[in-house]
Amino acid sequence: MDKRYERFSYLISNINRNLQKLKNIEMSELGLKGKAVQIIYHLYQNENGVSFSQLCMLCDEDKGAVSRTLKELVGQGYVTIQEGKGKYKNPVKLTEIGHKTGQIVASKIERYLDFGSQGINDKSREELYSSLEIVSNNLQKVIKEIGE
Repeated sequence: MDKRYERFSYLISNINRNLQKLKNIEMSELGLKGKAVQIIYHLYQNENGVSFSQLCMLCDEDKGAVSRTLKELVGQGYVTIQEGKGKYKNPVKLTEIGHKTGQIVASKIERYLDFGSQGINDKSREELYSSLEIVSNNLQKVIKEIGE
């Protein structure tokens, strides 16, 4: 037997677990948790802000989790939510302190991405990501076929 399932599931789980550990270790000094890191990172990447719905999609999180985390981030002064367009359409943006924190978060993410992909050239890395995207899409298709 080729043990594809064991190898694949172990590697994906291990990568995810290590990413979560790195987030917790690196972001604890900033007082941030994993979901907050995702939100700050995506808002930093979208300086003009994004809607609540867009943020949920970017972070791949449900509305409840994003809403709770945004409430914390607003309270901590990292994020502002512009009023007036409707709950899910209001632009969410980083404050000045949020932007500075976003720079730190993005820098740490970039450093660990570089470290994690040592020994992989650009072509191989692109092939890896492309292959993972195909696997992800195929699994999503099969889930839809058999019914969520």
